[in-house]
Amino acid sequence: MGLLTSTGGGMVRDLLANRDPIGIAQSPGYVVTVLAAWCCYIFALVVVRLASRRRWVQKCLDYKNRHGAKLSEFALNLSMSSLGMSSVIVALGTQMTPLWIWGPVFGLTASFGGGIVCNLICRAEVSVFKGDLFPEIVTLWTLLLSVFFIWEAHRVDRQEIHLAILVSLIGSLATRWFVVRMEWRDSSLKRQ
Repeated sequence: MGLLTSTGGGMVRDLLANRDPIGIAQSPGYVVTVLAAWCCYIFALVVVRLASRRRWVQKCLDYKNRHGAKLSEFALNLSMSSLGMSSVIVALGTQMTPLWIWGPVFGLTASFGGGIVCNLICRAEVSVFKGDLFPEIVTLWTLLLSVFFIWEAHRVDRQEIHLAILVSLIGSLATRWFVVRMEWRDSSLKRQ
């Protein structure tokens, strides 16, 4: 399921872009990364089971119980933001026009497409549409990145491109942190 979630959105995006070959076929590093992460997870479970009576392991488990949800949410936000920003680069590379539309569409598709595909296959509820503001945040920051690339199209500087992507990624994470902190849940920006 992790492999489907992590690559599904990118495959849907690549099919929309008519990208040949699709990204996962161009670089099988995605599959290797997901499989390596899964192996590390299984290894960590075995180690924890074997050493659960040790005091230091108990401290680690206590820390995980207190902060695990926050770390998981940060990792999820980082991966979804990264997929969104990289999708703007895909839209740029496949010369989709207008970029200010296709950048955010691809960012949204890649970020949430895998989760939607996974939920549909598992016949689960599509949690992306449950009042969370993260789709709007990814759309906003991919739009800003796309506009930057349109604005700077006449001069291409690799360092500025990297900086723009980094600023967009940090901006997306900071916006998400702010929205969670303010407890905004729905698209009308009203507090619950």
